Amino acid sequence: MVVDRVKLAILGVSLVLGCGPEPEQEQEQDTDTSASTGPASEPSSGTAVGTSTADDTGTGDPASVCDPQPVEGIAAEIRLDGGTAPVPAPPATPYVFTACTISSSSDAGQVFTFELDCADGGHTLEVTTSTGLYFDTAGELELAVIQTFSTLGGEDQLVTLRRADGQLVLAGGRSPVAPDGSAVPADFFAPLDVALVPDVCAVDAGPSDGCFTEERQALRFMLGGDSVEVYDRGSGALATFALVVAIAMRYGVDESECSDVPETWYEWVVVPPIPD
Repeated sequence: MVVDRVKLAILGVSLVLGCGPEPEQEQEQDTDTSASTGPASEPSSGTAVGTSTADDTGTGDPASVCDPQPVEGIAAEIRLDGGTAPVPAPPATPYVFTACTISSSSDAGQVFTFELDCADGGHTLEVTTSTGLYFDTAGELELAVIQTFSTLGGEDQLVTLRRADGQLVLAGGRSPVAPDGSAVPADFFAPLDVALVPDVCAVDAGPSDGCFTEERQALRFMLGGDSVEVYDRGSGALATFALVVAIAMRYGVDESECSDVPETWYEWVVVPPIPD
């Protein structure tokens, strides 16, 4: 389904942004780098997000050593203030920005940008998703971010956007830290529980010119008594949320060749999709 660019229906309260991945030929022409996959020290996940297929090798072999195979067109990323650390630094864990309202919003392909005015000043939230977004933009909101400074440049983040009453609007991560890592409070994504599912795939050789192997992982999303597992470069749905995992990967790094590659990397979002 083609993305309906900048489809804003802000009729007093509502926002509709996008409705699916663009055709592959449009993605190849897109020069927007704001949806890049990871910091400078984070390796590509074998095949670029948005271009992986069931046969990316050109040999007839599958793109991955395990099923489900990577899905073409998957995109997921979240950034608060371009990945910069909250002020004051080091931040609380998590650091919370209160009394926020959305002053403007825009859409560039699969990257949706929200300008927020909060009690401490202005903030920019960028959400990349191949599913599109829909939520009521009126009223007071609250932003929370966990920044572990685990990467070169310290741009890793886990983020939530909530209503003033605590209702979760959207969430996501761009970090070497799994969503249930020790740095993440157990209720950070509540009412969702988001957990790493390791050891689901065998180790792959990784890119031929790389200094690391790849091991795909999965994330388990739980709400009430229901749960959905989404593998690296996959998507799913749970209750009123779309689940998109662009990268869930463990890297076997040859440190003599590349010492700046993290051992794990996760890029994922949970967003309210456009209603049917």
